[in-house]
Amino acid sequence: MILYEYPYHQAAVSTIKANDPRVCERFELYLDGVEIANCFNESTHLNELKERFKLQAHSKKSLYQYELASPSSFYKTMNSYPPSAGIALGIERLYGKIKTCDFF
Repeated sequence: MILYEYPYHQAAVSTIKANDPRVCERFELYLDGVEIANCFNESTHLNELKERFKLQAHSKKSLYQYELASPSSFYKTMNSYPPSAGIALGIERLYGKIKTCDFF
């Protein structure tokens, strides 16, 4: 099963979909109920990311009563960061599923 177009508030650092700002460009691949891989287009829009981090910091402070340091080093790298995307595959999860599933 593939879950895609997550709600925008779960975007983390992924891009918001241009033709539907309610969702972000992110997906997860599940095999027999276990997440095997996830992927997203990484946003390089510095002002948008700063606003997201500010909202997340406010939520953490009100929910958990703690503050994280400002990600100033991250902000500096965004000035020269090229558009990118990637997929992370959990090899150990895939291997575990292959061993227990009879459809391979």
